[in-house]
Amino acid sequence: MRTILIAAIVALFAGATIALASGDRAARTGGKLGIRNGVIYACVETHGNRQTLGDLKLDNCHKSFKRIAWNIRGPRGVRGPSSAGRQGPPGPTGPAGAQGAQGVRGATGPAGPQGPPGPAGLRWRGTWQQSAVYQPNDAVFLNGSSYIATVSVSGSSPASGGKWNLLAQQGSAAAAAPRLFASINANGSLHHGANVAATDHVGTGLYQIVFTSSVTACVYQATLGAPTGSFATGVISATRSSDSASTVLVKVLKADGAAAQDAPFQLSVSC
Repeated sequence: MRTILIAAIVALFAGATIALASGDRAARTGGKLGIRNGVIYACVETHGNRQTLGDLKLDNCHKSFKRIAWNIRGPRGVRGPSSAGRQGPPGPTGPAGAQGAQGVRGATGPAGPQGPPGPAGLRWRGTWQQSAVYQPNDAVFLNGSSYIATVSVSGSSPASGGKWNLLAQQGSAAAAAPRLFASINANGSLHHGANVAATDHVGTGLYQIVFTSSVTACVYQATLGAPTGSFATGVISATRSSDSASTVLVKVLKADGAAAQDAPFQLSVSC
């Protein structure tokens, strides 16, 4: 506002008619003209509808001029309207920052309150005795099964139920594993055995024994010698055939392990 007012005054001064010449200095009267302490001092002469400012060089007014003065700064104007612009759209999300270092481990918190007691467990009393007195949750063993008392009881067999609950029942007996063995002569023929389907002399020192059931999960043990009255020396080994789940191969070598030999042997298979 102040800049605009001063610019207008300068323009007015530049376009005004200078009323006094330098030769009229002796005839002038009044105070100094110009700008002092924020006030503009000037001379003015009226010619009909035309007014002329004169002597703007801090000189005195001429006799025919009227001295005037006005403040450089006018009253403060009303503040213009203002409004915030429309909010722009949000910018894209920036990349995630690097993970910070792990903080120091905090102190261990106080221990929590003790929980309520759990239900009572069973008390193992061993084999059931008819004369013994049993309390609730007492457990006993009888005829391969285990039982737990539900009330105080004495003389009542756990197998009868009523005051007893079954914990674990005895399982049924497993079927007996088949007996698998063979006594083989040096020529590969069967001397005697159990559950043997066939035998074969494949080559020198190599024998094949076929059983009536699978031998995949079994253990094979072979020893040199005839069933009675004969010993043999050498090296013997047994393994299951990769071509048949029920066949065992036996190999016999001389004592030095350098060459195969035919010899009688005994084979036992445990499953």
